Amino acid sequence: MGADSMLYTQVGSQQLIARVNARDYNQPGASVELAINTNKGHFFDADTTQRIV
Repeated sequence: MGADSMLYTQVGSQQLIARVNARDYNQPGASVELAINTNKGHFFDADTTQRIV
């Protein structure tokens, strides 16, 4: 296993996929608290798949 894992979650009706440290998140179905660094995030329109700037 690598150092990172992809964390698939849902916030309300929005799907969120985050790359996280694999050692920090290893319990499927567990609740997690996330903070987003908007300077490092990549955001995409769900309909067009285009990156939102």
